[in-house]
Amino acid sequence: MPSISSAAKRLMIPAAVLLLALAGPPSRAAATEAEKAPADGSPWGIAFGAGTDTDRVFEMLPGAGVRWARLFPEWGQLQPKPDEWNWKPADDLLSRAEKNGVRVSGIFLYFAPWASSPKEGETQHGALTRTFPVKNMDYWRNYVRAVVGRYGAKIKSWEVWNEPNSTSFNIKGTPRDYADMVREAYVTAKQVDPECRIGIGVADADISYLDQVIAQGAADHFDFVAVHPYSILGRVMQGREMTYLGLVANLRKMLASRHQRADLPLWITEIGVQSTNDAGKEQRQADGVVKAYAMGLAQGFERIFWFEARGPSYGPDGDHGLLRQDYTPRPAYTAYQGMARLLGREPRCVGWLNLEGRSYGFVFQGQAGPVLVAWAAGAGDVRVKFPSPVRTVDLAGKETAVAAGEEVVLTARPLFVRDLPGALAAQAKAQAAQRFPWSKDFSGAPRVSCRLGTPDGDAGVIHLEDGSVAGAVGDVPACRTDKAAKHEYLYFDVDNSYAAFGDNTLEITVAACRTDPSKNAGMNLFYESTGRYRLSDEWWTIPEGPGWHEHTFRLQDANFADNWGWNFAANAVSSPSDFWVKEVRVKRVAAK
Repeated sequence: MPSISSAAKRLMIPAAVLLLALAGPPSRAAATEAEKAPADGSPWGIAFGAGTDTDRVFEMLPGAGVRWARLFPEWGQLQPKPDEWNWKPADDLLSRAEKNGVRVSGIFLYFAPWASSPKEGETQHGALTRTFPVKNMDYWRNYVRAVVGRYGAKIKSWEVWNEPNSTSFNIKGTPRDYADMVREAYVTAKQVDPECRIGIGVADADISYLDQVIAQGAADHFDFVAVHPYSILGRVMQGREMTYLGLVANLRKMLASRHQRADLPLWITEIGVQSTNDAGKEQRQADGVVKAYAMGLAQGFERIFWFEARGPSYGPDGDHGLLRQDYTPRPAYTAYQGMARLLGREPRCVGWLNLEGRSYGFVFQGQAGPVLVAWAAGAGDVRVKFPSPVRTVDLAGKETAVAAGEEVVLTARPLFVRDLPGALAAQAKAQAAQRFPWSKDFSGAPRVSCRLGTPDGDAGVIHLEDGSVAGAVGDVPACRTDKAAKHEYLYFDVDNSYAAFGDNTLEITVAACRTDPSKNAGMNLFYESTGRYRLSDEWWTIPEGPGWHEHTFRLQDANFADNWGWNFAANAVSSPSDFWVKEVRVKRVAAK
């Protein structure tokens, strides 16, 4: 439920990373009885932001296959005064949802103004309802007790807060403050409705923050974990699928380290791609919705909520809806509708395929047999021939009969394949428990590295080219920062097979030189730590002399969990001038 402040701003990452969207046909007809059937096992959800026209949009959801809506009125709307309740906003919401066959996933959302604790004169956005700590924990308990008591028969899942790791929604609060709210909500809600499920969540995939919350009091007091991996989906749109495909493994590793249940459900309660009405951007959004669901379900997410139906503009990059402002459907709307139809109400991923060794492929047990969702991996098309006739369906819903032995061309745009040959379906099933094949296994490597500016220079470390300038120093390929254009970071992602959550002691060696030998330049690292992203204590001033110079940063508290799609960055914010980097190397070392 993003505010006008973007993930890019609050997390110091490129602005292009923040994304969003919905689904539902442009029909205002009432839901059919079949569409109103129970939806508990369905993953198809939409997350709503503030101000959405739910009257009109709710009527559109069932025809698109949407079974869940994530929204609930804020506490202050329901209890404007300590001794006054106004149930109309929630009653109306539940009535609209029930009428249209949509289940609501609720949120205990922010403080009532009288329960928050801003200082006098604090007027920043949300200060009256989002400033921690709560004045009296009994206020919170009474609110949870009243809400679950009234709506527990219809709402069985409740998230505690929205994006508590973001200063847009959590002002002055600590992980312990959030842990206290989670624990008290869990105990209170279960007293009223033992069957309800209580969830914790974060902006993006801030696994380090979740780890702190669990360690500081929330352990064993939640039933599901929710993430909002906008930034990581942004990497997918840049061709970095493996970062997204590692999400569940990293979450499970963190939960296991805190001795939490191995089978805790994992949800994505917001994800999406931003778009204007430009045809190219709209098609990119359609690609994103299918990739997000296919890879999310394939790795084990139980429920996924696309943000949002029809949203406000967030500046020149447009709005976040799958519906345009005039309610006409974007291509992403049609793609969502077709995906839900082909994969079924309760899709089950049976395994993966890597056709021709250069494609992403995920096989689902659809309503009428196995359905493959596939697209090309890397640059260039992939030509595939199936041994028996198949039918392909593109994102616009166009179905094409393909004879046995006839070529099917896979591009970066997802394609559905129906009537998948039995041998391929069996192969996918046999591979289901195996490691995804689209990334090399560096677990046994002595070190991993990246040579910048070269197409084949990635050996376990990826340089994410977010505004850096590629070039050469003499005949040596390299990349540099561009302080004049505000591109002051060189971002890197280490393969999860080498360094991931829990690998705390690392040495990172950077080979660099000044862009102008006569001008001072230097760097420190901005990296994922056990305390979230932080700057390294050590500053390296790059020597003045000619040639390349190396420096090794030793990190004792690294925690490369891909919280926002990258692990560390060479940071030039405090450098007087720019620098070139030709290589980085990462080495695991034993903790002292």
